[in-house]
Amino acid sequence: MITGSVASAYDEVPWINELCQLIRKLHPMNIKLVGICFGHQVIAHALGSKVERNPRGWGLGQKTFPLNPSAKEYLNSLVGGANPKTPFPLLDTLAMYYIHQDHVPVVPPGFEEMGGSPSHAPVLGYFNRTNILTYQGHPEFTKPMVEECVDNIWTNPPTYLNKEHVLASLDLQVDEAFIAISIIAFIKNKPTQ
Repeated sequence: MITGSVASAYDEVPWINELCQLIRKLHPMNIKLVGICFGHQVIAHALGSKVERNPRGWGLGQKTFPLNPSAKEYLNSLVGGANPKTPFPLLDTLAMYYIHQDHVPVVPPGFEEMGGSPSHAPVLGYFNRTNILTYQGHPEFTKPMVEECVDNIWTNPPTYLNKEHVLASLDLQVDEAFIAISIIAFIKNKPTQ
């Protein structure tokens, strides 16, 4: 699992270059990789996709986006397959906390896109049903963690965002348990085509 970072996937520093080399080595071996935020971006970068500063600026707060049909089918099958008596309803949308400036505008070749938003980020996750699953958001973050990040960002506030609006969005529901189960099931299960 490759998680968040203050670094950018396109930074030319030794540890990111080495991480990209490792991703390119592990991918053809079908070693499972999960990317969260920076992880989502650096896997895309390593596999030939562009990663860039989002021209729309920061993506902050709770956001809910519709899942593409293939992502809806795949994620719901992972969660339902993990436990047929699962307490989770099948999802048409995915709600998560987001804290990012960079984004992946196009999925790497051979991957399926989860969904996206022209006003936020075009690719909010991608997968290939064998060994890679990524999320742009932060399913691992709690509301207090996001509040602290927002407070830190507001030392040099983005003028196009309203802090109160961002903080109020954190009271909305997030699908962190569903996402956690999807990641666990993805890691444990054999690839599906």
